[in-house]
Amino acid sequence: MGATSTVYIDEAGDLGIGRGTDWFILTGVLVDKTEEEQIRSVIKSIKNRLNIQEIHFRKLIAFEKKCYVVSRLSECKFEFFNIIADTRMLKLNSLHKSFSDRPSLLLYNHMCRYLLQRAQWLLRDTNRTADVVLSSRGTSRDAQLMEYIKTQIVPGIIEVDHTSKIKKISARQAAS
Repeated sequence: MGATSTVYIDEAGDLGIGRGTDWFILTGVLVDKTEEEQIRSVIKSIKNRLNIQEIHFRKLIAFEKKCYVVSRLSECKFEFFNIIADTRMLKLNSLHKSFSDRPSLLLYNHMCRYLLQRAQWLLRDTNRTADVVLSSRGTSRDAQLMEYIKTQIVPGIIEVDHTSKIKKISARQAAS
C-alpha cells in the first residue's frame, strides 16, 4: 500500500538546555493526502486575510488574530499529537556522557523517537501509511536527523508484523 497520508513535524521552543525556553514542543500533524489541497487553500486564505507571509503564533500578537487562525484551521480535517518537555527539569549531568557536548541533540532525537512511535501507532490503528516531512532548518542537521530516523528510529518502532507504516522521510522549509 502506498502512502495515504503525510505526517508534518515541527517544533516550538528552543532546546538550549539551561538557556533556552522553558518548554520545548515537538508536534506531528497527520493529514490525509486527499485533504492536503483544502488545508493549503485555508492556510493561503488566512495569510491573505491577515496580510502575513507565514503563520507563527509568537508573531501574532493580537488575540483576535490567533482566534481567527484557530477558527479557520478547525474547519480542516487533520489530527495532531505532541511531545512536550519542560526543559527546566532537565539536568545536564544526567544525560549520556557521549552527548555531554550536545545534550539538546540527544533530547531532540529522544523526543522525535516518541513522536514517531505515536505516529506509527495512529497509522496502524487507522490502517494508513504516511510519508514524514520534517520542518527544515536549512542546516546539515536536517540530513543527520533524516538518517537517524531512517536507521535508528523507524526500525525500532516497527510493529510485530515487521511492517512500518512510515514510508518516505524528507525535510522541507516551513514556508514551502
